[in-house]
Amino acid sequence: MTKKLRMENKDIKKSQDSMKEEINDLKRAHEELLDDISLMEMHQKEMVLHLRGIPQTHNEQIQEKLSQEIENWLGVEVEEMLLDIDKIFRIKSERSDHL
Repeated sequence: MTKKLRMENKDIKKSQDSMKEEINDLKRAHEELLDDISLMEMHQKEMVLHLRGIPQTHNEQIQEKLSQEIENWLGVEVEEMLLDIDKIFRIKSERSDHL
C-alpha cells in the first residue's frame, strides 16, 4: 500500500514539474509577445505626423499629402524623396545599405 502511494506521489511530482516548465515556457512566450507588440506600436508611431495648429480629419493620410506638396515644390518624385528620407533616418539599417 505504501509503495503504491509513493509511486503515485512520484508521478504527481513529475506532472507538477512538467506543468511548472510549461508555465515558465508560456510566461516567456507571453513576455516575447508583449515585447513584439511594443515594437510594433513603436514602429507604427514612427510614421505618425502631427502638425500643430492644422486640423486633422479621421484616417487622413497627411504624409501622402505633404509628400505630394513637397514633390511639387522641389520637383522630385515622391518615391525618390521617401527613399531619401528613409535613408536619412535609418543611416545604419540594412535597408538603407541596399538602396
